[in-house]
Amino acid sequence: MIDLIRNKKHSLKYIFGLFIAFIIVFFLYKNLLYSPFLLHWDDAKNIVDNNAIKEVSLHSIKTLFSSLYVEMYVPITQLTYLLDYQSFGLLPFGFHISSLIYHFIATFIVFFFFSFFFDKKISFILSIIFLVHPVNIEPIAWLSARSTIIFTLFYLLSLVQYIMYLKKGGKLYFFLTFFFFLLSVLAKSTAITLPVVLIGLDCFYTKACKASFVINKIPFFIVSIIIGYITTLSKIQPPLEYSYWENLLLVSYRIFFYISKFIFPVHYSAFYTIIPQHLNMILFLSLLLYSLLILFVYWLIRKRLYLKKPLIVLGTFLFLTTILINLNIVPFTVQIISDRYMYLPMVGLLIVLGFFMQHQKHMIVIVALFSIYFLLTSVKYIDYWKNETTLFQHTLENNPNAIPVKNIMVSIYKNKHEYRKALKLANEILSQYPNYVEALNNRGSLYLKLKEYKKAFFDFNKIITLNKAGAATYINLGNLYFSLKQYPLAIKAYEKAISLDSSSFLAYDHLGRVYAYIKKPEKAEYYLTKAISLNITYGMSYQTRGMVYIIYYKDITKGCKDLKTAEKYGINVRELIKKFCN
Repeated sequence: MIDLIRNKKHSLKYIFGLFIAFIIVFFLYKNLLYSPFLLHWDDAKNIVDNNAIKEVSLHSIKTLFSSLYVEMYVPITQLTYLLDYQSFGLLPFGFHISSLIYHFIATFIVFFFFSFFFDKKISFILSIIFLVHPVNIEPIAWLSARSTIIFTLFYLLSLVQYIMYLKKGGKLYFFLTFFFFLLSVLAKSTAITLPVVLIGLDCFYTKACKASFVINKIPFFIVSIIIGYITTLSKIQPPLEYSYWENLLLVSYRIFFYISKFIFPVHYSAFYTIIPQHLNMILFLSLLLYSLLILFVYWLIRKRLYLKKPLIVLGTFLFLTTILINLNIVPFTVQIISDRYMYLPMVGLLIVLGFFMQHQKHMIVIVALFSIYFLLTSVKYIDYWKNETTLFQHTLENNPNAIPVKNIMVSIYKNKHEYRKALKLANEILSQYPNYVEALNNRGSLYLKLKEYKKAFFDFNKIITLNKAGAATYINLGNLYFSLKQYPLAIKAYEKAISLDSSSFLAYDHLGRVYAYIKKPEKAEYYLTKAISLNITYGMSYQTRGMVYIIYYKDITKGCKDLKTAEKYGINVRELIKKFCN
């Protein structure tokens, strides 16, 4: 990287131009900075309720490197959240600034990477497209998707160092290649594809592919296998929506879907689905696309274009290799297509585009104009990310069959106390998918709010009967028993939740609340303190424990300290503080 900056061919005016572009983008994306956390879409688990990022200690670092977050092993990304929390607390503004800065850094690295293949002007324009393309909005706007930016940043740094190694030799460049690969794969397991791309670079620069290229990649492959194994174990396989053969056919559809989104930036969404009525037509189209892909590869080999036009082959290879892992060939997620999956693969498509710009000079002007269009499209799309309601309403307008998003909207309406609207949507989901656990949990908690206890019990019990009950179901069941004043049953339900998820601060909090209510202050204090140790920013635990200190222990000092902490974390306890602490 330092060599590239020092190279006189890389005029400072293009680096300065990138800085100007960053300032313009920062200004145009400014509304994004005021977006709240997406609490119903992983931000709660990754950030808000994540105790490990709320202190700097050996214990917290150990926790980050030994824990899974939303079924992902991403310790380096978690470290960025820790830095943000230590700098900004739980202020979304600060986290969003950081994500934008990481995106800017990634764009700089993209520029230097392209500089190996193209002149300064083309590298600059391609980097601007990467900077402003609307397909990259999701990993910037959604804080829980930051892992995509972080792993890409280190992935490209690794590639830059490896190209320097191929050009100049030297153990340092090779060591840095491996070092940045480690950081990348610890930021997100998707980086396990890197050793394959390194072999592709060997072939590109030597104009031949040899089995010996694999030898010095063995340490990379060992790391990839280990991280891939950890990730596979952490994944919970979702219910199969398509048969094996249907899913295999849909792989080609997904590939061309991403290419079309790159070329025609329209109808962006936080969640994509396939309309069931269109499935047969899409499967036929997928078969046709496979045929075209095979013909394309045959054409490359027949015409020996891999020798004549190696940049096309390199760009295509980089795109396919890096997108392959996210094509859901083995179903590990209900989200079969996502914008963030294109963040790194886009670099491959941009290399192909750069080749045509290199040989058709008029394309430079056309692509530059397109980058302005991409920017305006991004600014418009960002407006939908201003909060959860606007984002998911927009998603359902484009993808009305996005059931997980509908279920999120049930939770959002419930939190707004729009219970009837939430109930209508929950019933709509369960009419299609009667055994959808998350919707049953949501509807049951709605019935609980509406004091329709029998219906609530039916939903929770159905989940238990299906043998799919997790901690959330038993917490809801405990809340039901608490509302019915059946305290022993509530205690059993909360204890069951803890046995299923020992990190559930809500289970400990609610259990402590029950013991406080039945006048067992020692147990109440114990479980509430445990809840606080699991989430030091959950204000309700401080409020309940504070009242335990005041009422049962007559300890005004401790009680008021807890009440003031609860107020600090957003709980309205002003009247209690006036009554007991003044």
